[in-house]
Amino acid sequence: WRVALRLLEKVRADGADMVDDESLRACFNAAIAALGRGGQWRRAMELLREMQAGDGPQPDAITYNSVLGALSSAGEWRRALGLLQEMERCGGVGRRSAEEHTTSNLDFIGSWSSDPDCVRDEIGNGRTGGPHSSGGSVVAPAPDAISYVTAMTACRQAGRWKQAVSLLGRMRRNGVPPNAHAFSAAISACASAGEWVSAISLLEMMEAAGLPHS
Repeated sequence: WRVALRLLEKVRADGADMVDDESLRACFNAAIAALGRGGQWRRAMELLREMQAGDGPQPDAITYNSVLGALSSAGEWRRALGLLQEMERCGGVGRRSAEEHTTSNLDFIGSWSSDPDCVRDEIGNGRTGGPHSSGGSVVAPAPDAISYVTAMTACRQAGRWKQAVSLLGRMRRNGVPPNAHAFSAAISACASAGEWVSAISLLEMMEAAGLPHS
């Protein structure tokens, strides 16, 4: 990651006027991905915010997903959910009221969960992102399937299976059809937490949707 950072700084210092936005964005994304592999999630977040505040290329889905990956690898599940919520809000999705958000999730989850009331507590009023969501005028792309799956992985690693499952409902509501990778991530979160009834129910839903599984 140090090499990637040095390369980025060199490009920014020496060749910013000679490099187009797409190439500079690729340099940022490569540095953020390297930081994630090196466990440097704070620096990855800093680069994201630098892109948003600068006059150069703005972050794209690859940028955000790379930061989400860095947060997931570091076990920062709350920050990962907050960043995902930022994408939903600034990308033009997830604008339903808190009541609609909770009801939609319970419609999706409550039919199979062994403890719908507990799920309601976990979902709360739809503020799954927590206190780390940033405000103000932020430029962000709408989340894609990779964004949701990466956030689910962060939840699984932290043992937060209910949050992982709720993301399936958020995907569908926000116009991102849950794919096999998303279902597998949610099933893995349930299985890791010993929630086998929920895992089996999700597997049945996956099969009913005609999605492949191993």
